[in-house]
Amino acid sequence: MFYRWWNRYRTEGKPGLEEKPKGRPRSIFVDDPVKIKIVKLRKRYGWGPSKIAGHLSHKGFCIDHNKVYHVICDADLNHPITESTRTWGTKRFQREYCNSLWQADFKLCSDDYWMISYQDDHSRFITGSVKIYSPTGENAILLLERAVKRYGVPEQILTDQGTQFKPARGGTSEFELHCQE
Repeated sequence: MFYRWWNRYRTEGKPGLEEKPKGRPRSIFVDDPVKIKIVKLRKRYGWGPSKIAGHLSHKGFCIDHNKVYHVICDADLNHPITESTRTWGTKRFQREYCNSLWQADFKLCSDDYWMISYQDDHSRFITGSVKIYSPTGENAILLLERAVKRYGVPEQILTDQGTQFKPARGGTSEFELHCQE
């Protein structure tokens, strides 16, 4: 630390010992006509810095969105949002009672086996799960029968549109026929 100050004193003299501002120098030189255009666009449309910079680039002006932001702040046109934004996905959708809905899906595992699982929508309890080599409707039916014997019949079963559950060319699949019984 001493040598840094000593070298600054030797190269710059006494002014070299004064504290210097840290970071990159802030230079936001923007021509007055461009500043006026930025302010007009902000007031008229309420656009943000990126949109204003993009609009001006289409008009032939080359200006960075950071410079646009500083011009907006200098003109006292920046009004940050004070209230918190609404968050999505905080409400958990689930059925009111156990066995009112089971969800079923196949998932490819890392060892090239497929896992089929049935999950109760209310409790998130896995009523049946097995790893199999081929994801067929027959395997889904066999696991469903085993889960129903152990935990009872669900009112509904929710599946994706996979060919194990829905036929690719219309009609009714083996799985749908078994569920209707």
